[in-house]
Amino acid sequence: MKSGKNKGMIAVLLASVIAISTLVAIAPAAVIATPDDYIFVDLSPYVNENWYDHSYSPDELYTDTILYSVSSGTPFKIFTNDDKYRIVLNGNWHGFGEDKPSVVSINFQDVASEIHFFGHCHIGMPTTEIHAKYVIHYEDGSSIEIPLNGDPDSQDYNIDDWCCNWWNKNLTKAVVAWEGTIGIWDGNPSKPSKNPLFREFIWQNPYPTMKITSIDFVDTGTVQCPQLLAITYKKAAPTITITTDKFKYCPDDPMTISIDIANPTEDSVAFQWYWVVPQFSVCVPVMSVPIPAGYDDTVNFSFTIPNWGSTPFGNVFYVQLIDASSAVLDADVIWWAYSPSGEAMPAAKVDIAEQIRKTIEKIE
Repeated sequence: MKSGKNKGMIAVLLASVIAISTLVAIAPAAVIATPDDYIFVDLSPYVNENWYDHSYSPDELYTDTILYSVSSGTPFKIFTNDDKYRIVLNGNWHGFGEDKPSVVSINFQDVASEIHFFGHCHIGMPTTEIHAKYVIHYEDGSSIEIPLNGDPDSQDYNIDDWCCNWWNKNLTKAVVAWEGTIGIWDGNPSKPSKNPLFREFIWQNPYPTMKITSIDFVDTGTVQCPQLLAITYKKAAPTITITTDKFKYCPDDPMTISIDIANPTEDSVAFQWYWVVPQFSVCVPVMSVPIPAGYDDTVNFSFTIPNWGSTPFGNVFYVQLIDASSAVLDADVIWWAYSPSGEAMPAAKVDIAEQIRKTIEKIE
């Protein structure tokens, strides 16, 4: 592998570079997904229903702890208000939901790269209807509608009944987030047991740097009752990748380096680039520059490989993005080889660190 994300390689490389410590110290990179990467939307001002007594036991699911999707591992938190736990929209499934609102507008006021919705629907049977929709409102006045489609034959099938014993578990565009058990249904011991089921629908935001002001949860007028229990989202994170146009270079060969940098956040970050030659215990900083908020571009650099002597050696370009506290937000590496020509000068006459510094001055 010559390029691309390789966190294991980065960790090994940094261990060796830190041990070198001849010219410069590099902050260790550790990009670890934790629940802190997710943000919970507080739905307590909007919840309007406790537990319909024929379906779930509150003690089985609804606690103050964080719940993790059994399919994706996404954390969710269900907020309560006066013993109410969920948002139920207008409907009339066996009389349930007929007194509920047709629209609930949820204040958001943040950017998001992806939004995870945790909910389900009282449906009764699969239908081809759009039972509800989410409307995403942006700060520039634009909006995007996300239909909740109950058609099992649709590629956008993302909502179904709460009872997984009846219908499908994993839908085309939604997966099981949580599955529970109850002994009886409708309080009637003669009816078979059912497993209450909640699904996770993940929406990728095409505009991750534009603030979302609100999300409307909208009923479409069917008799079914769409329900929403939790929303979790992630903000877009800065990313960086580095590539070279080939692996092996000889003296007088041109080299082109491409660095893709994206900072879809509201804060500036710092870009740092280091040139490492582990074989000679050399680490030289190439550049360190600020990257403004909203930046997204590919930067190309080029230079001609000098005559670095008769000894072949490997090189590593390490790049990282760090925040104001020097925490590493993302990192990448690319490795390549110097292959001397027959007329290369003797190795004893070459100071690799000094030669690299001179080469850096020529990078365009």
